[in-house]
Amino acid sequence: MKTLHFLISLLFVVLCVNFVACSNDDKDKESATRLPGTSWKIVHSSEDETDGQSFTGTTITFNKDGNLSFKPDLGFTYARWYQDGNKLKIVLGESAPDDYMEGTITIASKSFTFAYRWYDYDGKWESDEDQTMTAQRLE
Repeated sequence: MKTLHFLISLLFVVLCVNFVACSNDDKDKESATRLPGTSWKIVHSSEDETDGQSFTGTTITFNKDGNLSFKPDLGFTYARWYQDGNKLKIVLGESAPDDYMEGTITIASKSFTFAYRWYDYDGKWESDEDQTMTAQRLE
């Protein structure tokens, strides 16, 4: 009888621990994958090392209307973003689409990594160099 009581108590403890351990991670994961209305500070860009233009330290805001904002201003008067699951496309230009970055974004709760390539909006050229950008979410 003592053994049965012990096994029932052990089962109860395991079930309680399992119930407590199963928080609503789906909600955290869902909010982490949404870009609209969030701001991120770029902490590393592989392009800083290749073409001399520095993206590191720039804050990028993914506005809910599909527009992008940069601080400091990077000089783009046309800046839009599109996301489909883990695919991200950022279109940039001066008053009209010119070039775009397209690739895969991996979002954790407070950071993302964007692996991408550059393309001409009109399809005249595409880069053969893989680039990466890492950013931290601003609260």
